[in-house]
Amino acid sequence: MGAECPDFPTLVAPIHHWSRVRAAKRAFADGARCFDFATFADAVGRRVAVISSGDDPATAWVDTEAGVLDQLIEFCAIIATGRAAAIAGPDWTNAQRRAMRAALPREPFEQCEPVSERPFYAGFTSGTTGVPKGFLRSHRSWTESFRSA
Repeated sequence: MGAECPDFPTLVAPIHHWSRVRAAKRAFADGARCFDFATFADAVGRRVAVISSGDDPATAWVDTEAGVLDQLIEFCAIIATGRAAAIAGPDWTNAQRRAMRAALPREPFEQCEPVSERPFYAGFTSGTTGVPKGFLRSHRSWTESFRSA
């Protein structure tokens, strides 16, 4: 029987947990590259260091020009710093991308750890009927959706 999955308070807590518990087990693969949990956690940690040394605002954009695994690493690193991550829709026009970047507040980031009530994700509707609409999700709003009855 497998180990029971812990109740994680944030979306980044599992990265640290599984990198200790299942370090050498496959975590993610994209056909070209494969990361075990320890390697993935290390890659996220390196990006956290870079992001933390910069002046990214409280909501930072994931580079959608990067490959899927690099986007995942960037997303996890952004939220590990306590910021919210925003991702442009894959079908957005350049004008929609500019409009969404301009619409998000560029409030300065106040250094903090990710906590369950803090926003971690700035999502957007598809924008099929006009300009995409934005919304924020907290760690708790997301992790609560994984609970089983």
